[in-house]
Amino acid sequence: MADETVKAWQRIARQLGASLPGEWSIARSGLRTALTKQPVEWTVLWVGISRVRRDDQPSLMGGITPLVRPFNDLSVSRGLTTPVRPGDPSSYDLTAADAEDQVRRFTEAALDSVADWTPVRLAEKAEEQFATAPDDRVRPITFIDAAGWRVVLDSSNPVEPAHAAVDWFEKASSPANVSWYRNLISAWESGGRAAALALLEANRAAALESLKLKSVKSK
Repeated sequence: MADETVKAWQRIARQLGASLPGEWSIARSGLRTALTKQPVEWTVLWVGISRVRRDDQPSLMGGITPLVRPFNDLSVSRGLTTPVRPGDPSSYDLTAADAEDQVRRFTEAALDSVADWTPVRLAEKAEEQFATAPDDRVRPITFIDAAGWRVVLDSSNPVEPAHAAVDWFEKASSPANVSWYRNLISAWESGGRAAALALLEANRAAALESLKLKSVKSK
């Protein structure tokens, strides 16, 4: 039997995308369908749904995901999930008559919550956390973005924060992420910013291919 909740969410996402300011695209499919803002440069601005079991009503989530780190999935470390305010529902019946209005209100709140998170501000916060003692770093963990932002913004050498990310992921037993940052270090040391930026662009392209989205060319 077709999942009516997923079908309703896909319909609402398409309708919202046609009416929100700017250009919007649909990423992925099924329950993982996400409404995403275009053009995509080094962050993905998105809205989606989540549920634990098939029979659950879904929660709403939306935020901004940097593409200057190893990409695993869209995240709401900068963003919102339902309930937004005390007393708000945590989940929604997307087949209800007022579902589109409910999703629109959440989407507007989610967009407002990340409106000031420009690449420069994201980079500044990553640098602030990088400068903090490792034991004092609190979530969301963003210092791991400092190396990538240094390359993208052409601000400084990314090797030191990349080494810090290697140490972090070694302790977390995450060899794929360790390898990613070691490759970034090697690219910088062998070919400077051009080589490091090429690696980040390839990482971004792979992330957007997995989301079935297009990117814009870096400046």
